[in-house]
Amino acid sequence: MRVKLIFINIILLLFFINSLSQQKDTLVLKEGLVIKLPASVRNNILAPNPIVSSIELDKWKTPQEGNLVQFDKGLLKKWEVIKADNSGWFKSDSLRNAYVYIEYNSNKRQIVLLEAMGNEMVYVNGSPYSGNPYRYKDTYESWEPRFDYSLIPVLLNKGNNQFVFECNRGVLKAKLHFEVPELILNEFDFTLPDIIINQKVETYGAVSIINSSEKYYQNLFFKVYSSNNTPVYTQVENLNPLSIYKAPFKIILPAQTKKGEIDLNIELIQKEKNEEKILTSIKTKLKVVEPNETHKETFISKLDNSVQYYGVNPPQNLQSKPALFLSLHGAGVEAINQAHSYGHKNWGYIVAPTNRRPYGFNWENWGRIDALEVLELAIKKFNIDENRIYLTGHSMGGHGTWHLAVNYPDKFAAIGPSAGWISIWSYRIRSMIDTTKVKEMLLRSARQSDTYKFATNLKQNGIYVIHGDADDNVPIQQAQSMVDVLSKFHKDYEFHIEKGAGHWWDNSDEDGADCVDWLPMFDFFARHSIPGKDKIKSISFITNNPAISYKNNWVEIINQKIQQEESKIDIRLEYGKKKFAGSTSNIELLALDLSMLPDGEKFSIELDNQLIANIKVPDSKKIYLKNQDGKWLLCDKPSKINKYPQRLGNIREVLNNDVVFVYGTHGNNEENKWAFEKARYDAEKLWYQGNASIEVIKDDDFDPAKFKDRNVVLFGNKNTNSAWKLLLDESPIQVLNGKIIIGKKEYKGKNIACLMIRPRKDSEIASVAVISGTGYSGMKLSNFSPYHHPYVSLPDVVIYDDEITVSDEAGVKFTGYFGNDWSLEKGEFINNFRN
Repeated sequence: MRVKLIFINIILLLFFINSLSQQKDTLVLKEGLVIKLPASVRNNILAPNPIVSSIELDKWKTPQEGNLVQFDKGLLKKWEVIKADNSGWFKSDSLRNAYVYIEYNSNKRQIVLLEAMGNEMVYVNGSPYSGNPYRYKDTYESWEPRFDYSLIPVLLNKGNNQFVFECNRGVLKAKLHFEVPELILNEFDFTLPDIIINQKVETYGAVSIINSSEKYYQNLFFKVYSSNNTPVYTQVENLNPLSIYKAPFKIILPAQTKKGEIDLNIELIQKEKNEEKILTSIKTKLKVVEPNETHKETFISKLDNSVQYYGVNPPQNLQSKPALFLSLHGAGVEAINQAHSYGHKNWGYIVAPTNRRPYGFNWENWGRIDALEVLELAIKKFNIDENRIYLTGHSMGGHGTWHLAVNYPDKFAAIGPSAGWISIWSYRIRSMIDTTKVKEMLLRSARQSDTYKFATNLKQNGIYVIHGDADDNVPIQQAQSMVDVLSKFHKDYEFHIEKGAGHWWDNSDEDGADCVDWLPMFDFFARHSIPGKDKIKSISFITNNPAISYKNNWVEIINQKIQQEESKIDIRLEYGKKKFAGSTSNIELLALDLSMLPDGEKFSIELDNQLIANIKVPDSKKIYLKNQDGKWLLCDKPSKINKYPQRLGNIREVLNNDVVFVYGTHGNNEENKWAFEKARYDAEKLWYQGNASIEVIKDDDFDPAKFKDRNVVLFGNKNTNSAWKLLLDESPIQVLNGKIIIGKKEYKGKNIACLMIRPRKDSEIASVAVISGTGYSGMKLSNFSPYHHPYVSLPDVVIYDDEITVSDEAGVKFTGYFGNDWSLEKGEFINNFRN
């Protein structure tokens, strides 16, 4: 009884602290309860821990101090009181792999801005919101990347409100900001270019709009101008309630004649008849620089129509067509600072993409695509010598150097990873956790991240590896392990170990930091170039996932026999004999680019000891070969109705083509609330992690013509999301209220979740994914699938029920890959449904 009274007193004190007068604009939450997950919590991909499971499945009970929670193998952990220090920070080892529960008693129903720091995500009264894991302090140096842009609008009920923070980094701070405007342009989250002096400006910027209201806005406009120039208008399609949208805007200005800064005025307006109503506004500054200064350039990304930037360190005293050095930054580093880390070269441009944010995606997934987008833009913009393109990077960027190079070896003459880790599996996770058939299937499409596996793709690249032997961030053993792999087959690499050097080092007085701007590495680069396709006579190439990597010079792997497993080709051109000869494994369809052969030339192909003779070089300069029942045959160009590298499947790939999120509004109140909050949360996570601008719309606002050739994610099922019938009425898998249909079989239940990707039937390039369930409980279960996580990639379809709370193996009922023709019949699946 005494323990109970003590607890009641603690809770009353907690309420007293957290219920201070709301006359103040800001309140720091300073006391709560923490539970640390055991280190041995099951290592599943989908299965949640008991804290998440109880919240998502509406089994959550308000914790009290001393309450026990049971984890795997009977392990018990208890909720304990935790208090913030005087500055409002919770700091403790107990905040690593833990949850913090905090209550707040509001004297009215109101919308506030939650500014949390150090948390992966947060549930507010059971609704999920993005966290802010990379902010661990209050103030920043001027050069540091800032993470103070995470201001999340949340609705508080009158009375008790519950916050459950997921924490992995040992710190947490949480503020509530009261009496906030309905619409806010977030001054901490701009993406802006620099302006080159004496050049007319036609480019883009972006700023986050916070909708701190329950209104749904449509057809707003940005009005952007500087000084007395003519304003430029950019439409903002829609703003969802209680949401954040990073909105692009055009910048068109006359040439600026003075260095320094200029003001840029940004107004969010509503047009009513002939009048403009300013809803909110902000003023920022653009930097005006000389052409030879290091600066930022912006562009529109094909992934989500967002505005991204890259840093440019231009050459000085350029004497010939420039080379390009694509430089990838480390974790927590701004791209512009990466560009500043080099002295100017006299023979090429240093170009630094962003990875979408300073941590971004480890140069995989969206980070990898960001690097490729910037590479393509820079080649055109700076008239690059395409035979002299080099890839380098530091720390996480060193990993990115390895990752991009093994996937796109024909794009780079030489690479220079510095202090780089090799793969997330070797550096952090330690294993790929494929101990069962279900786990193997769920993880298969993530295996393109296993850098070691594809190391032989680097045979054609010069490699210069740099590492300090006192590096306490990325141990030198990471570099040594890869050099050991290279030593077994590679003949053109160097490994420089800097004695006594840590993670970042600069021992010379030359411009640039030595750990990235290393003179011997650039001399090594200068002695390497990319040979033209006509000079390449032998290719050895491996891929697991043609959606990521399918091409090396004149060879393309289009379809695999077993999807997302290793495919390999070793092939040579015996030019004098006019013959291609080689061997393959796990390839169903491939293409050969014959542009190195004369028009009309006759040649032969011998693959896997099968000869096809007297082939004539076609006008298209490309031939296709299909392996049918073990026999290689010439075939026509494959139809894009079938799978091909640009539309191959696995759920994550839906995010890669100007994706739009469409949430259902035709279910019951619970289902509609879930659909909106799930779409909002996923868009919010991608905004935080990847500077995204995901358009989120209602199902009834989806017009196939308006969103032509764009990828789509549907939240809801055939009954609750009206866009389903427009896009997926021919799908062999249908999700409805109370049942799921797979081919001719029907499985009933309201607690079945389904994630799936299909080709969009009205497009040759677009895909449709569903985050779905057979009822409200099934939809809530779908929240367990982290399809947008940097380390996760799932197959074409994953279906599971509430046994997922036990384990992946218990819960997953159906998963795998559709056939190369997108059929069930020719696909590969695990079916654990009980008939």
